[in-house]
Formats: sequence, C-alpha cells, structure tokens
Amino acid sequence: MVLKTLPTEVTSYDLLKTFAVLMMVIDHMGLYFFPEEMWWRTIGRLSFPVWLFLIGYARSRDISPRLIVGAAIVFASNVFAGMGLVPLSILVTIIVVRLTLDPLMKFLSKSTAHLWAGSAALFIIALPSFIVFEFGALAFIFAVFGYLIRHHKDKEQIFRYAVFVCLGYVFLQSFGYALFGLKFFVLAGGMALVTGALFKFEPKTYPEMTKGMTGVGRKFVQVCGRYTLEIYVGHLLLFKTIAVLAGVQGYEFMNWSWVW
Repeated sequence: MVLKTLPTEVTSYDLLKTFAVLMMVIDHMGLYFFPEEMWWRTIGRLSFPVWLFLIGYARSRDISPRLIVGAAIVFASNVFAGMGLVPLSILVTIIVVRLTLDPLMKFLSKSTAHLWAGSAALFIIALPSFIVFEFGALAFIFAVFGYLIRHHKDKEQIFRYAVFVCLGYVFLQSFGYALFGLKFFVLAGGMALVTGALFKFEPKTYPEMTKGMTGVGRKFVQVCGRYTLEIYVGHLLLFKTIAVLAGVQGYEFMNWSWVW
C-alpha cells in the first residue's frame, strides 16, 4: 500500500487515500463504540470502494510480506476480541483480488457480454460471499472498475459500469446495514460523488497545493496516503483493545436480520 516512489509533492493518491482513511476510521468508530448509531456506518461505507478501486487500477499484483503479516495480525486480533473467525478482513480480500484479478479480466475482457454477465454473477453472489470475507464479491466489482479506468478507452461503457457499481453498492449496503430513510439518501449521494471522483481519477502531483499547505497538513495527507496498511492495522488493534477493556459488546460486521 506504500507508493513505490514517494514524491515530495502531494499526489492524487495521497488525497484519495486520505479521504478513504478518514471514512474508514469513522466507520470503525461506529463498529466498535457506537454499534446502535448507524450514521457512523452510513458515512463510513464510502471508504471501501476507494481501496478496491485502487487495487484494480494498480499495475502491480504483488503480495507483499507486509500485507500477509498485517492480515495475520488482524485475524489474531479478531480472535482476541472475541469476534467471529469470519468474515476474514479486507486485507485477505485484497490478497484474493490481487491473486485472481488478471485471470478474471482475461475472461471479462473477451466481450461486452462477458463483462456484464460476469459482473452480474459477482453481484448475485455478493451477499452470501460477505459471510466469508469482508465485502465479498463486491470487492471484485470495484477492482474491475479500477482496471477498466486504467486499461480501457471506451468511456461510455466505463461510465455505464460506474453507474452499475454505484447503484449495486448502495443497494447492498443499504439493505445489509438497514440504512433506510435519510441514511439511504446520504449514502446514495455520497457514493455518487465518490464514484464520480473515481471515474475521473488519474495519477497527478499538486506542487501548488503542496506549497499552500502547512507542514503538518502536508505530512498528515502524505502519511495517510502512503502508510495505509500500517494505519489500518494499528487503529484496529487500538479500537479492539479499548472495546475489550471497556466491555463494549454487540459490534458486528453486518446486520443480517433482514435476510433471515
């Protein structure tokens, strides 16, 4: 998750990942400390699409030792906190996507029919796959979106795919977490903005913005953008430890009561 090259200027990756980190922390605050107040989760739902989009957008599919160790630490912390062994963490999801995305794209890229039929199948199995690893098959859908932005030139088809991933994600998350009423519209509006930003994403540096930022502000954005794995693992360990020591109970990954 650390950029291979580290420009001194703030980059588009830094800005996008900083947004995702902030949304992630908000989401996990709700998960561990305010499980009955779903506004935290509503806002926090905007984090996940960014991470998996960037996995698909990246040229590399490397599985670093840091990623494997991070996934193992998070799994062990789940056991320590008394959480279920599944779903496996998003780090495991990322490993699975990196291992399988290129073969998947060989199939989906054969034709437009393959792309949409394959994506529809991923959408159909999304809910049951949530039980195994975080975000399930939705991870592949967003990774495919990122791959298309990087590699395909048909903007009209990519735009249609962007609409598909946005609507599909809002539908599954709103029902999975019982985000209805105003929460649904906030989630839908936020996802529309996030999807639009991802649709327009490209690698950039911002020298003028960097000059206008304070040293602390620049450092904050660059740390969030370049040490996301460490931030993810570290804040989860902290939150879980506090939750256990404080006796907070009742956190869960998804409200499945509507399914049963």
